[in-house]
Amino acid sequence: MPRSKKPTQGKGDATASPRAKNTMGGPATPVTERETLLAEKMAATEDLSGAMKYNVNKAAEHGRDGALAPPEGTTATPATPVVTGS
Repeated sequence: MPRSKKPTQGKGDATASPRAKNTMGGPATPVTERETLLAEKMAATEDLSGAMKYNVNKAAEHGRDGALAPPEGTTATPATPVVTGS
């Protein structure tokens, strides 16, 4: 029965390179400022949408009176103006 060859750990072995190591501790490339700003915008948007779970004025928006003279709606203030941009 033939024996299988065991891999050797030498200079030409891919596992000897630090680039072949596990990257579970973080991203392989640094996080850019753009990615950081996008993550902050997403978190602030989530906070803003959570500030108003539902529209309390919804019932007043229906019908003729609601169409002609709608009540002023409730608002939530964003933590940063970045949330209001597209």
